[in-house]
Amino acid sequence: MKTDKKLLSPLEVAEILSISKKTVYEIIKRNELKAFKVGNKFRIDQDEVERYIGKKDDSQIDNDLKEKQSRETVLEEKNILNKIYRNYIDNKIVICGQDVILDILAKYMNRYKDEGKVLRLYDNSFNGLCALYNDDVHVTASHIWNCDLDEYNADFASRVLIGTPITVVTLCHRMQGFYVLKGNPKMITGWASLAKRKARIINRELGSGSRILLDQSIRKYNIDKNMIIGYSDYVNSAGEVVNRIRMGQADVGIGLKCDINCPEKVDFIPLHEERYDLIFKSENLEKLQFKRLLKILSMDEFKDECVSIRNYDYSEMGNIVKKFQK
Repeated sequence: MKTDKKLLSPLEVAEILSISKKTVYEIIKRNELKAFKVGNKFRIDQDEVERYIGKKDDSQIDNDLKEKQSRETVLEEKNILNKIYRNYIDNKIVICGQDVILDILAKYMNRYKDEGKVLRLYDNSFNGLCALYNDDVHVTASHIWNCDLDEYNADFASRVLIGTPITVVTLCHRMQGFYVLKGNPKMITGWASLAKRKARIINRELGSGSRILLDQSIRKYNIDKNMIIGYSDYVNSAGEVVNRIRMGQADVGIGLKCDINCPEKVDFIPLHEERYDLIFKSENLEKLQFKRLLKILSMDEFKDECVSIRNYDYSEMGNIVKKFQK
């Protein structure tokens, strides 16, 4: 029977489908493409190739539709969860940050029963600023260093909360440094040691103040992060960093001295004093709860309890660093 359609070799089919010849044989083996032998060689009818292309296109359309429906479902669920969360925090104050002194602050604020309850959210500095921008929290703590300005929090926060007047209030000053094994066997002395001493670091997650301090410092001193062993390995808390050092899974990490829970196994090398601030939108300054927050920061009782838990420098607690107005 005469036909205008030609018989194609696997190589010709591969060129039409923009796949390898080997893949064509695999498709034939899976019975997705019908072929027959002419002598000892496979041949595929052109109609069969066109059928396969049409089937593939239909399948792709189905997959695209399913992906679109999946994205819409996720977005709808996200909107529902967001609405539930917004209803839950209505008439409440959410304070974001990971230091225990924020728990003490929330406890003092919750002594006042005539206002909404104060809740806590535990997240890092960058995520906290984003949450503040999105009105998911009302107050966030931050220790983000700008090495170009040698300044903490205010400039960075004003750029994250673009166009939003904010107030920056000091909580305390803390010392950041290296955690190393007892006796400092890798002879870590400063930032340059990270690349020169072949020491394995355990990093912090993106967005944490400690991670930003590391990234800003290696940029300042022109240290190639690819030369730092373990740079891409990270954990989500200072306690986890200490544990990795203690167990010998890393040689060095970054954090606060107070987070060392095993001083017999881990030493601390002080590096950089940081300022730990509270940040909130300036539009809330005149609200009763925020006035009480500032009042609590000036109370000796509150400072004494903070000192008993975390021996930071509280000499500037309650100082308004920056007040960005409209």
